[in-house]
Amino acid sequence: LINRLVELENEHEVNVFYFLVNEGLKGMFSDQVLLKSKIITESKLTGFKRYWWLRNNLSEIKLEIGASLLFVPYQMSVGFSIIPQVLMLRNMEPFGYRNYPYSVKEFLRNSLLRVLSLRALRRANSVIAVSDFVKEYLIESHGFNEKFIQRIHHGIDQNYGEAEKSNNNSSISHEYILSSGSFRPYRRYEDLIEAFNLFKRKSSDGTLQLVIAGRGLKSYIDKIQQLIQKSPFSKDIIYRGFVDKDVMVSLYQNCLFYVATTEIEACPNIAIESLKCAVPVISANTAPLKEIYNGTVLYYAQRDVLDLSRKMNLLNGDSDLRGSLASKALLRSNEFSWD
Repeated sequence: LINRLVELENEHEVNVFYFLVNEGLKGMFSDQVLLKSKIITESKLTGFKRYWWLRNNLSEIKLEIGASLLFVPYQMSVGFSIIPQVLMLRNMEPFGYRNYPYSVKEFLRNSLLRVLSLRALRRANSVIAVSDFVKEYLIESHGFNEKFIQRIHHGIDQNYGEAEKSNNNSSISHEYILSSGSFRPYRRYEDLIEAFNLFKRKSSDGTLQLVIAGRGLKSYIDKIQQLIQKSPFSKDIIYRGFVDKDVMVSLYQNCLFYVATTEIEACPNIAIESLKCAVPVISANTAPLKEIYNGTVLYYAQRDVLDLSRKMNLLNGDSDLRGSLASKALLRSNEFSWD
């Protein structure tokens, strides 16, 4: 997005943006962006670290660059009396964590994040909601005025995956079902594993595997690994952990189909990525996933592992259906860009 903003500046011959870029993330940005940036030398600033850094440095930055508006691509900020701000709500975990078995530490972390997020969002001059799901939540659950909220979905590079199409970097020899994303309780990988067990018991395809990629909370990773070990088909369930972009694209492009189980993500990037890679998908019928996929997938009833196993069996046995869903996915992906 930031790289694209500078391209638009050049196209329209204007100069309106100045960026704060963490030194460890410089490689993500073009030289044009870095010429218009203040480099922050502190260690990577995310979440609460970003919040405290702004608290200590915002006044000085305002004087240094003379900005008239601050855009913070997150839901927490400070210094609203110093400079008008636009915030972005893109993490719904603090608003739904009570429905999941978090540790005391994570429970307290989400509780604090919820309080600080709502306080900041109410003081912002405008809020970007990354989905209708998020926008409707703010309006219906917290009484936000609709006119102060703009819904803007995440985008994706239009050439995402193009360079890797001819390369199979997945290093998996058998056909496989794929799922991916951060390992946090709202991901519901336990449903996927239970459904896969049911599917394998009735399937005549003895070589089909399940691949799960991602990283996150160690406690949740441990829980899922224990479920894998207890599965009668443990040899067919592969936990890949974190993989880089090229390998992730290869996993998408070479899987038989993808399964999306997440429940409360604001705007699931995994859904947009799977669309762009033209992957046939089985998805939970949760609000954020239905909004992004928009009828281009097979839906299963949320947390209904029997329904999910049936949909896995259906898609596994119907190549024409997989081809149809893949075509629909690629067409739908055109709705998501940084423009």
